[in-house]
Amino acid sequence: MDKGMKIKKNIVLCGFMGSGKTTVGALLARTLGVPFVDLDERIAEETGLSVSDWFLQRGEAAFRTIETELCRALAEPGGQVIAPGGGALLREPNVVNLKKNGEILFLDTSLSVIRRRLAADKSRPLLNRPDREREMERLYYVRRPQYERISDEIIPADDAPEAVVERILDWLRERGIHAGE
Repeated sequence: MDKGMKIKKNIVLCGFMGSGKTTVGALLARTLGVPFVDLDERIAEETGLSVSDWFLQRGEAAFRTIETELCRALAEPGGQVIAPGGGALLREPNVVNLKKNGEILFLDTSLSVIRRRLAADKSRPLLNRPDREREMERLYYVRRPQYERISDEIIPADDAPEAVVERILDWLRERGIHAGE
């Protein structure tokens, strides 16, 4: 797939925190020559509050409300790569909206790799607690079946971002999900 070739639909990356949605998403978008939207970053840009600040100042429910509004708005235009936060696709309205004009790809990352990637990361509000490791494991096993259920494809994602992007590009080629068809 050539750089600059426009995809018709949105490519929505789902997965647990630390699965590589932002890193893989940015690289995939750059490779395809399409816009990349990190939902958490967009929320911070539009509201002036980081995810952590939303959780601390206004609570998770308020964060999820604005997240849902943005999922609805992002669903309309096609041809972009979207990386929602790990909890966004646990809400059915977000799934419905993003599937209207998108393909959801689950970046399937093992818990051991997630632990390694998040070892020094203190920016995850749901993990900033004394029982961090136990909570990470609990959330991982609660969320994983949902990610599998809603995804159009499961992409193994323990490898380097470049390898994950190549798997996604292969899938796009196989499915014919690009302009000109």
